[in-house]
Amino acid sequence: MKRFRWRFGQTGHVYYFAPDTLEWESTELAYSGFLNWLAEGDLGLFYQSFRWEGWQEEMSRLGDGKVFAYYPPLWVQEGSGESSSKAPVPVTEAWQAARSSG
Repeated sequence: MKRFRWRFGQTGHVYYFAPDTLEWESTELAYSGFLNWLAEGDLGLFYQSFRWEGWQEEMSRLGDGKVFAYYPPLWVQEGSGESSSKAPVPVTEAWQAARSSG
């Protein structure tokens, strides 16, 4: 049986597509460690640079299949969770924008 080799880094680690760098980044955690971090880790600290005052209320009104698009986007120097304007867009639109920019 041929073993699958992850092309981005170490096999067995959980990766995520970082909205501020447009790169796949390792959490440096195996799946079980990642689940433990989700349950007990500091999610607030992890997402701190992507959030803004009042984000909880705005998130509660975000429709299914939608995410916030930031302008300027997070992957440019001027972009930030606090100062960029935000608008709900379909997740597929946000993904296409990130793919075409990265």
